[in-house]
Amino acid sequence: MSRITVPGPLEGVAWPVASTQQFGLSYGWTRNQRFARPFHGIRQASEPIGWIERARAYWSKPRPGQVLVGVHAFAHWGIPFPRRLRRALDEDLVVAVAHDRPRPRSAGVLARRIRRDLLQSAAIEDFVVATPELALLSMAPQLTLRERVVCVDAAVTTSTNYPDLRARVPFPQLAAFAAAAGSATGGRALREAVELSRVGVESPQESLVRFALVEAGLPEPEVQVDVRTESGSLVAVLDLAYRTARIDIEYEGDHHRVDQEQWHRDIQRERWLTGHGWHVIRLTKDDLHHRMPEVIALIRRLLRERTPDCPELDA
Repeated sequence: MSRITVPGPLEGVAWPVASTQQFGLSYGWTRNQRFARPFHGIRQASEPIGWIERARAYWSKPRPGQVLVGVHAFAHWGIPFPRRLRRALDEDLVVAVAHDRPRPRSAGVLARRIRRDLLQSAAIEDFVVATPELALLSMAPQLTLRERVVCVDAAVTTSTNYPDLRARVPFPQLAAFAAAAGSATGGRALREAVELSRVGVESPQESLVRFALVEAGLPEPEVQVDVRTESGSLVAVLDLAYRTARIDIEYEGDHHRVDQEQWHRDIQRERWLTGHGWHVIRLTKDDLHHRMPEVIALIRRLLRERTPDCPELDA
């Protein structure tokens, strides 16, 4: 659709038809077929591009009590979600209202009702978006347990390594919200993920590795383990570790390969750890997606050798 000339205040934005007269324009002017009509009663000179522009267009008209939830809320907060759901970013906006309010009815919008006490929101960038807690609750039914754990780990992390992550939820706050959700849709699924979540995880891949080990029946490794010299100097912070067995499990992202300084630090650290009785297992994306059975078998064997009295390894 070609662009149409509009007054300066309306250039590049969406506006409600009802507000047209305040710019000295007639209602008939808004009926020009060249205008984009992203939502009922909304006009724009050209079609909005991407979900953020669509959300801004929708909220160009007051929407009391309506909150953007689902995958779009995840995208706003930078919470990682599976690739299979990325297509949903280009589909209808998912909007929630309190359970005792009428659902919004507009083409391009999917409406959901949520208990009023759970309808937490923030007004950001010209639209209203769910808090990270509510975003997690709204998405929980669409995610596997593994995926939910990845998302919750990201939301409660204290790490700054997640790209684009803007959600920082204290773990007790999220746990309290999940408990308060009770039997609400997604409540049980969110609580399951919260129980398996750990604070301090530095990447989705670490979450996936930890989940795979536990799912295979191995003891759960500790997250972000400090290793120090006898004098107390910090040598390393291990991604995942079995401290008693001195097994270190490290996920190597691309930055470990292309950053020479990081590469040299990794070598020095591994040399020290090996010299002090640690067995270092370095994993890559290929290991995570294609060789985890081999990795799990290796870790199981090492645990049996190094902690023979561990009851979880009897089977």
